[in-house]
Amino acid sequence: MAGVPYTFATATTSIPLSQLDANFNTTLTLGNTSVGLGNTVTTIGNLTLTNVTISSASGIAANTVAYANSSGVLSSSTNLSYNGTGLGLGVSAATQLLQLHNGNLYFDTANYVMWDAGASWSITSDASTKLAFAAGGSERMRIASNGHVSINTTTDSGQLTVSATGTTQQAGTFASAGASYFNLALSCGLGNVNMYLASASTTDESLRFINSGGSEVLRIQKTGGITFNNSSALTNSTLNDYETGTWTPVMNPGSTTTYTSQTGRYTKIGNMVYAYFAITINAINTANTTKLYGLPFTSYNAGTVQTSPICYWVSAATAFTYLVGYVENNSTDLSFAAGTTASQTISTNGPAVFGSGTTLIGTAIYQATF
Repeated sequence: MAGVPYTFATATTSIPLSQLDANFNTTLTLGNTSVGLGNTVTTIGNLTLTNVTISSASGIAANTVAYANSSGVLSSSTNLSYNGTGLGLGVSAATQLLQLHNGNLYFDTANYVMWDAGASWSITSDASTKLAFAAGGSERMRIASNGHVSINTTTDSGQLTVSATGTTQQAGTFASAGASYFNLALSCGLGNVNMYLASASTTDESLRFINSGGSEVLRIQKTGGITFNNSSALTNSTLNDYETGTWTPVMNPGSTTTYTSQTGRYTKIGNMVYAYFAITINAINTANTTKLYGLPFTSYNAGTVQTSPICYWVSAATAFTYLVGYVENNSTDLSFAAGTTASQTISTNGPAVFGSGTTLIGTAIYQATF
């Protein structure tokens, strides 16, 4: 039959080719036919098989991948399978495109890359330096060989380096789902420092610092302000404001008095105000020459006046031997008391202080209202 085309008469025709010593170099078409091929066939060329079932004595199981065993015979194993859905390694019925079970995916080179078709994500490694993760076409996280983790940056500034992009993004957000408060524990070689956000009450949104002994030492209040818990009187140990600024000392507001200079600076720590002033009158034009107006904060109703030192005066409207200031309750005015002789204590309350050419320098120290 060598070189001679042959067509089987019917779909059920069966010819045991084991009886032949044939060289099929011409096209052999087998349709819906069971063909037995024996070991006497030396060459089969240009062979087209349609709807043919081939059985093997070695017994290749369904949904497995055939391979040549150590004897060179086609064989199969349930550890290597393909079921039309996925390829399984160590899995007899894969449910994913590639499924591994009870084993490792090993790269035998120090440098490797894994990525998707669009290169929008990737995992790369150069083994000796880093393992990098990319998303959106850019590196987003890397783990260095020293164990340091960098997120959204390639800079290694310590055990964990996190960088935010833009001015509106947060570098990190920590959440405790289902809990009414959040704990963040910080540890160093000298001991533990614990910090937790809020308390057992969901209405308390303070930030608290706890020492290694479990005692609260500092609290940042929800509404602002810092509480130092080194006192039993919490209201007296709350620092809720630190502020510096300027203010303008004036004579009677609304008057046409003119000034050579007006300087006012203040520092406010909690509810204590330190308001420095230096004022020189050019030409006075008011009948009220006994007060200085415009303190930066309204005074607290302390039940008594709060005194303030006057450091320097010149060309005052009255000849004083001494001069003191005081802030009355619920006021932004600085009043004065004075003595006119060396032996007097306070001989005059509300004396005439200011005139044309008067210079007055002092500091109003008082407790403010909140």
